Amino acid sequence: EEAEHMEPVKSYSNIHGEWEERKISLWGAAKAFISQLRPGQDMTKITIPALFLRPYSILEEVASRMIGNVDEIQHIASLEDPADRMKTVATYLLTSARAENFNHKPYNPIIGEEHKARYELEDKSKVFFVAEQVRHHPPITAFHGVIPDKGVSVEGNSNFSVTFNGNSVTVSMLGEMRIKVVLPSGEEEVYRLSKCVPDILIQNVIFGTKHIYWSGKIAISCEQSGFKGEVEFVPHKGFNNVSGAVTKVGNNREEVVMYIAGNTGKALFIADNKKMKDKTKLVDYSNIHVNIPEYPDRKDLAPNSSLRLWSEVTQAIIDNDMEVADAKKNEIEQQQRAERLEPGDKFEAKYFRELGQDLWEPRDPTWYLTSPDINSDA
Repeated sequence: EEAEHMEPVKSYSNIHGEWEERKISLWGAAKAFISQLRPGQDMTKITIPALFLRPYSILEEVASRMIGNVDEIQHIASLEDPADRMKTVATYLLTSARAENFNHKPYNPIIGEEHKARYELEDKSKVFFVAEQVRHHPPITAFHGVIPDKGVSVEGNSNFSVTFNGNSVTVSMLGEMRIKVVLPSGEEEVYRLSKCVPDILIQNVIFGTKHIYWSGKIAISCEQSGFKGEVEFVPHKGFNNVSGAVTKVGNNREEVVMYIAGNTGKALFIADNKKMKDKTKLVDYSNIHVNIPEYPDRKDLAPNSSLRLWSEVTQAIIDNDMEVADAKKNEIEQQQRAERLEPGDKFEAKYFRELGQDLWEPRDPTWYLTSPDINSDA
């Protein structure tokens, strides 16, 4: 018991394991699943059997993505040229669109579920992160990550809809992300991204060779500096071709200041001309360093924290005991149904508030000052 308390809590969203490559038996899947399916079905309303699940919650996935490549934006406030700051935001977004294996999906968080993480950068600056499930239908995850010493924060919310189209599945990402930067002058820039990651297209789900692609466009804009951009992900031979441009708006005109092109299997480049002459490398997908977050000690985990709430389901999936995993998952979901509010009751999120139309922001951007579970200075 004592030893278990000493062991650092881990999240499988940072750990590779044989569970990632487990083949899903068509028969097992059919029994568990197809009874619930109708063409054009909204799959967020379906109970997903453990067979299809990764051993962690969507909240853990969001934390690992945000902290995973936070190095890309940590120095943004110190860059003098606003074009360089825009390039930095684009790099942060594009680094997170690395090739993925979507054989299994993370757990759908229950309403009010929370997840905290921290990370220490090389210069000892700290990154603090919180995510909370703020809505059940549609499922919305709000998040906030901050590097207080560097005047940078990332906030927003994501939800998604999954549509089953016969032999393919489309995951449409919704919600927006904002990167806030406090410059040395004290003024704040806000970079709005139309979504956190691109949509996902999974082809040949049941028959044929499965392909997984990012898909669609993401827009970035900064009202304060007048820069805006758009990148588009187009499926191509197992990877994605990416193209985009950044424009500067001013004096009633708009001019393109940089072009982005490349492929998620290799690298993305940037140039000041459309033919990409004299291009320089922006993202090298073969060489991406991913940070591993740290989590609160086991004794400090809140009862509704992802790492405590799902721990038995997670262990069962790791052990490949799907019967136990389904039973434990069912217990959590039944309890959530039992505690579901009466019609008309509003769930009050702890860390976030709604700005309107499915946009959320942190209630208190300095919440980490009163979170001793991840901040030893609190």
